Amino acid sequence: MVCTFLSCCLMALPSAIVADDLPTTGEESELSAPLDKVVLESMDLIGARAAVLAVSYRGHVVVSRGYGWADRRRSKPTQPTTTFRLASNSKPITAAITRELIRHGKLDSGLKVFQYLELVPFQNQLGDERLKDVTVQHLLDHKGGWDRDAAFDPMYQLKRIQTEMRVLNNFSSHHVIQYMLSQPLQLAPGEKRAYSNFGYVVLGRVIEKQTGESYGTALQSNIGDPLGLHDIHVSGHPPNGSNVVEVFYPDDVGFDMRVRDSAGGLAASAPSICEFLNRYWISGEPRKPRQRKLYWHFGSLPNTTTALMEQRPDGIDYAVMFNARRNEHYVSDNDHLRSELKKEFDLLSARIKGQFE
Repeated sequence: MVCTFLSCCLMALPSAIVADDLPTTGEESELSAPLDKVVLESMDLIGARAAVLAVSYRGHVVVSRGYGWADRRRSKPTQPTTTFRLASNSKPITAAITRELIRHGKLDSGLKVFQYLELVPFQNQLGDERLKDVTVQHLLDHKGGWDRDAAFDPMYQLKRIQTEMRVLNNFSSHHVIQYMLSQPLQLAPGEKRAYSNFGYVVLGRVIEKQTGESYGTALQSNIGDPLGLHDIHVSGHPPNGSNVVEVFYPDDVGFDMRVRDSAGGLAASAPSICEFLNRYWISGEPRKPRQRKLYWHFGSLPNTTTALMEQRPDGIDYAVMFNARRNEHYVSDNDHLRSELKKEFDLLSARIKGQFE
């Protein structure tokens, strides 16, 4: 099974940089050298000022590298542990939280989410009676009934929604849900898979109501603490008192990541993503020791984020993130990145496995 996603929006291209001018951090090795070349070439192609890469096998990190500058002044080299926006690579983490709650009997996959959330539709008018039938499982499977290709993606229409609702301050994901409750579905819930950012925003609110915690706190309680991870956070909002450092975004278009949190608002380090991939499939299902499948997932935000995570059938997991996206070419850029990394991992696979077998 393969899971992929590329979010879409066209904006001005960031300026290119010269990879040779960039610092690199983390331990250099024969394993890292060919991967460094791919990452640095991709940085130059998409105009990224910073990137990180981590590679693991059976939970052992074998490569962990930082590239470029973590700050706007170019005074702090990016560290292997610098956190980057995950964009839609936040969704596997939300799926894992949700499935943990289901596994422990705290949440029912058949729960009808909008009756549970008890939010009043915008202007008190329910846009589609079928909304009452949307379940947690529908949201996990992208089968809630929204088709952004046939209508629109509300997560890229936030200013419009805020204006229509006349919410001047404290605009939140709850407002987005209330607005969408006033809109029609394009499909019957469960009828067909149609990728939905909005559905995962709703899942975040279900998680909050069930746990009685903010999404970020529930993430730490259900995923971070059990895995010993303390740097997965809502972008721009690291935990209080933490020493987590997030990279800067030279062409940030002003996204409010708190509104996107559970669907595309998280940031994390590459080694933490590798640890997550060692314990969970990208589908959010728990991963059994030595179990191997092929999953990959892209995260992408206009101008600011290119992210790729992959679980290979040879047992190698990796995560790579950049602080840029070349908007008019991001589909081909992402395909090229994964293709080039695949070539190198195919060549390195036996050497990596040989260290542990």
